[in-house]
Amino acid sequence: MQNQKNRSVQLDQGVKPLAFIKCEKDSYVFLHNDNLYFKDGTLKLPIYNNKIILSAQTIKNMILQLEMQTAGLKPPSLVKIPAPMNKNNILQINQILEELNAHYSKKNNKLKSIIIILFLLIAFFLSGAGGILGWYFLNNSSIIEKPNNSFNPNIGTIKVHGPNLASSVTSLIQLSNLNILAGTTNGDIFSLDDSANINYKKTPFNSTITAMAQFSNNRLFAAVNKKIYELTWEGEIKKLLNKENNDEFSSNVTAITEISNNHILAGTEDGTIYELNYDGEITKKIIDHQLNSSIKSIIEENDYILVATTDGIIYKLNKNWEIVDMLPYYLSFTSLIKLLSENNIMLGGTDKGSIYQINLKDNASIKVTQPNGETITGAIFGIVQIKNGDIFIGSGNGDIFILNNK
Repeated sequence: MQNQKNRSVQLDQGVKPLAFIKCEKDSYVFLHNDNLYFKDGTLKLPIYNNKIILSAQTIKNMILQLEMQTAGLKPPSLVKIPAPMNKNNILQINQILEELNAHYSKKNNKLKSIIIILFLLIAFFLSGAGGILGWYFLNNSSIIEKPNNSFNPNIGTIKVHGPNLASSVTSLIQLSNLNILAGTTNGDIFSLDDSANINYKKTPFNSTITAMAQFSNNRLFAAVNKKIYELTWEGEIKKLLNKENNDEFSSNVTAITEISNNHILAGTEDGTIYELNYDGEITKKIIDHQLNSSIKSIIEENDYILVATTDGIIYKLNKNWEIVDMLPYYLSFTSLIKLLSENNIMLGGTDKGSIYQINLKDNASIKVTQPNGETITGAIFGIVQIKNGDIFIGSGNGDIFILNNK
């Protein structure tokens, strides 16, 4: 079980653990089947590789409730535990008792310790009858911020503070003709050169451009709300792609990318991923509302697909579109790219305007320290590494920056 400090309690969908054991390496939680599923039989929370994520507030609420329930109870002077039926159960119970005694000895409260031990033992026996879902292991692959020799502290530092585009930058891409396009919340598209100078401005939309992508066939797509448009390379509307008679997206499209084998993926605000054809039409729903928060980046990494979400989790999918891992960051990533010049290093922007280097191989990350105390104001929704290696980002304040790549 992963206890996420900054996670909103609303994301837990009302899941309430019966009990919780925090140990040095692994944490465990008891959950009742009826509390983990909706009435239609679907899971309230995603479970992958025996991992579940709950907010710190949910765990705190459970502890407070247990303390209130046990406050007025007086245990007998001697507690006898019935002998289990087999040796395996004896070993399991002894292990639980050892872990519980170690955990609660620091509190020096024998009364509550004994009561909670009894409660967990009862829950343990009930689990054999299907009343308790079971144990969920702490996510050992969670990425923590720590120094690592594989990081270059200069990558991601500000090289050039470019122009201000007068509204929040929501997307950045480089076309095959090397022009750089920036989409904004005003519906504007700016063309930039590789020094971040503005070439021209177009205003094809009157609402926020939430994603842009150019594909291997050189077609340029832009997402506005639930609609996908094809644009000219100059940023003008060519045609609406997903028309009224086609399937609609469940919510606003926030990420579009092309991966190998001619697959186009689109992610939405409500955590759904769709597969599209090259006409922008939905061909398949790959992930149905399972990611619990807005999808901001979809990246192909070897045999896997990495999906960055605003609740601080990067989901790892295989090519069968199955979620095989969850990597909690405790950071709200609003953009993420894989660096072309660095093995295993990714660069992510957050809702607070911070830049992080991420090493997936070593499960580590560091926050990039900007020189001379310079800051980036607003969330970083747009990020792209252009052909010459420079990294362009756009901020919620409308500023364009060029970052160092080495």
